[in-house]
Amino acid sequence: MATKTATITVDADLAQAWNSAPAAKRKRLQLELRSQLLNGTTAKKEAPHFSRKESELLLRINRNLPDGERERILELTNRLEFESITDKEQAELLRLTDKAEMLQAERLQAVMDLAKLRGVSFEGVMKQLGVKPRKYASRASS
Repeated sequence: MATKTATITVDADLAQAWNSAPAAKRKRLQLELRSQLLNGTTAKKEAPHFSRKESELLLRINRNLPDGERERILELTNRLEFESITDKEQAELLRLTDKAEMLQAERLQAVMDLAKLRGVSFEGVMKQLGVKPRKYASRASS
């Protein structure tokens, strides 16, 4: 199959959101887009229209830590649990978890702002977005 290359210009925030999305999610979206293009369907027919403000909020909601930083947090957390973490690694873990928590707080604020903009509850927006709250297991006391 012959391929062609195209270059498009996108908003910097959109590019950052795309680049920070997990690789698996980007691959799935690329496959969906390719399928739509090959089947002659256009995103224009199916895609909802969002205001600029809604689009900005959705980009903030979907922003994630880069894959490498998320993997590093898991690695360092495991080392911490097995008490094999150095002081330098512990400082790195603290910095990365602070970054992750700040990002999560920004995402939650964006969900609240989107709920206010749409005139629905926080839970309503979570349902619209298909986001389910995380359930955290409590650790048994030793």
